[in-house]
Amino acid sequence: MKITSVHVDVVKHTLPSQAPVPFGPRGSIAIVRVETDEGIVGIGDAMTHCFFHEAGVSVKTLIERGFKPLIVGEDPLEYRRLWNKMYLSEMYTRQRGLALDAISAIDTALLDIAGKKWGVPIYKLLGGHYHDKIRAYASDVFDMQNPDKTIELVRRVLGEGFTGVKLGYGGFGLDLDESEEIIKVIRDTFGYGFTLMVDGPSTLTFPEALKLGRKLEKYDVFWWEEPLLRTDLEGYVELSRALDLSIAAGEELQTVYGFKDWIVRNALDVIQPDVHVAGGLSECKRIADLAEQWNTLLVPHSWSSAINLTAALHLVASLAKGFFVEYRTADTPLMSAILVDPPKLEDGYIRVPDKPGLGIELNEQTIEKYRM
Repeated sequence: MKITSVHVDVVKHTLPSQAPVPFGPRGSIAIVRVETDEGIVGIGDAMTHCFFHEAGVSVKTLIERGFKPLIVGEDPLEYRRLWNKMYLSEMYTRQRGLALDAISAIDTALLDIAGKKWGVPIYKLLGGHYHDKIRAYASDVFDMQNPDKTIELVRRVLGEGFTGVKLGYGGFGLDLDESEEIIKVIRDTFGYGFTLMVDGPSTLTFPEALKLGRKLEKYDVFWWEEPLLRTDLEGYVELSRALDLSIAAGEELQTVYGFKDWIVRNALDVIQPDVHVAGGLSECKRIADLAEQWNTLLVPHSWSSAINLTAALHLVASLAKGFFVEYRTADTPLMSAILVDPPKLEDGYIRVPDKPGLGIELNEQTIEKYRM
């Protein structure tokens, strides 16, 4: 089998209203299709969120002008060799940032091809499956300006069957007392019968984070995600040692090399590689293997698209300690309409696809409607 072509569609959308998030109420992904001479097409995607969608143009250019010439004519079943070929081809421009997003999409597409070729789901290529279904947590945004809206959001997602809820940003953490109060109100209203996580604001000083973390401990918060700057490895090491609640981060880290120090130094209790950022499914499996050696939990970040969520399901299914997957509850076409049959919540769980490869079919009408 040989790769014959690579195509990229950048799909974008704008939400008319949403609580503030770092890149605004926008979202985009680059959908990659790797074609072969046997008619098998592999699908992957890269995260390209930004204010003006310029990242999508960059990833499309990187793939079509840079990586496509490197892999056309190659055997897609040799996905790890091709990963290294792309990664090592130019150390100044292809070993970090958007280039790794592009490699992530291609890598996942190559595994999709391999699964389809051999007639097995991707989780079998990752070593087998420990789980037929994965517990999902609802992932959404605080509204600190209107706490009643946050309470209604929690009420809605619990009513939909979620047994885990993560809320972030929207002003959380900027005022320590207000941040404690909204968590207290959530617990007072709904009790302790569900798992609660918080996210952000990623800008606290260490003393501020320590103070707020000790407040959150009183309300059985399972993990606190990215309280400090994403570059503050030393701060995370100290914070993880000082607090009883778990500290989580890692959605921007890339490759097993980028995760190594965070894992071996126990900077985090929960690492969160994103399949379409960290290097693709095969690289995320390497990250997971390292985390398992150091007894660190892995819960992938999967907030951008139903394609990305499906890839995360295959990854978690292959982990002995896999127990959670992130489900973005905001109604966006990238989650609800990009696939013909997107993942669905059933009694708090999402079933892992058992069809060959990723087990997905793209909704071409949605792609046409939102293509950039």
